[in-house]
Amino acid sequence: MADNADIAQIEIERQEARVLAHRAQTAPVGEVSASECLECGLEIPGARQVAIPGTQHCAECAGLIERRAVR
Repeated sequence: MADNADIAQIEIERQEARVLAHRAQTAPVGEVSASECLECGLEIPGARQVAIPGTQHCAECAGLIERRAVR
């Protein structure tokens, strides 16, 4: 039986999947992803570049930027 932490993790993963699917559907066609994050300069993994066309930030920096925007 799943405990509360397992249930919360499942919900987080579902929400992340919905966000990624939405971004993939609304991304500008043909927009090129950056190979390096504009915030921290670290390499953006190829899988992220494919999953989120036009991405300019690594996952960690994108999360920080999104959290700042919510405030």
